[in-house]
Amino acid sequence: MALQARYNQTFSAMMLDLDHFKNVNDNYGHLIGDKCLVAAAKCMMHSCRKIDLVGRYGGKEFIILCPNTNQAEVMQLAERIRLNISTLPEEEIAYPGPLTVSIGLITIVELNDPSINSVIRKLDTALYAAKHNGRNQVYIANTDSLISD
Repeated sequence: MALQARYNQTFSAMMLDLDHFKNVNDNYGHLIGDKCLVAAAKCMMHSCRKIDLVGRYGGKEFIILCPNTNQAEVMQLAERIRLNISTLPEEEIAYPGPLTVSIGLITIVELNDPSINSVIRKLDTALYAAKHNGRNQVYIANTDSLISD
């Protein structure tokens, strides 16, 4: 985000959440749930470019930071990740599956130095919109009310 602010570069990010993950833990146990998390994380890392940063944000949530990535490019990446995760074989996720993911996206083009908290709130809102609209989909955040530090 500092690069985006300093050089006025387009910056995108996504927040991902494994759909119905509580059911995996409840029905198959936490060891299987952990294998699902590892498989999903590896899939995300293999789907991204080397300059993208993939990190676990919460129990079943991940954030991917995508520098120099516009909205069309991050949408394409998010769809690739969504599809790749949904086609992970049973051997990798350790249960019959399918494993699906909901994704919220944001692209920052013009605002200099947006607040990280503001970006996270927008990502979280977009993620929950994807979940509310049926899961296993990508939703783009509205950037109208991003604020700077």
